[in-house]
Amino acid sequence: MLDSVDNHNFYHWRIPQDFINQPSRIDIIIPNTDKCTVYTAPEIYMYPDPKTKIVDETTCYILNKGYFITAYSQIDAIITYESKAGTLIEIPAKINLKNFQIDEINPIEFECFVYNNDINYKEIKLVLRDHYNTKNICVGENIIII
Repeated sequence: MLDSVDNHNFYHWRIPQDFINQPSRIDIIIPNTDKCTVYTAPEIYMYPDPKTKIVDETTCYILNKGYFITAYSQIDAIITYESKAGTLIEIPAKINLKNFQIDEINPIEFECFVYNNDINYKEIKLVLRDHYNTKNICVGENIIII
């Protein structure tokens, strides 16, 4: 169910929990070192492309840029997830900083990889209808929810 947001020209939809069914998350670890201290942890989400299973820089979403105490513009990180066999997969990465926060334009650098777990996703069409004139309707392209 979509909620309209007054005077903001957009809609708000809380995705139902039964739509989200990803057994193994992809995590990003940013260690505290002599060169960098994580003052406020960022929120970074990585999702594999559901059709190709490839994870690259375009499938990385920064929800919160965090805050880092460092003199450097790039810090080390580790992308990690658990494989189907139960082994821990680790991929080295570099996080780019701007003004002590993750750079929104170029947030992370790593070698793209294939996510070797099953990917469960739902594909939906988003239909928007005018509340006052129900004949006015807009059907969006397919949206993939992982």
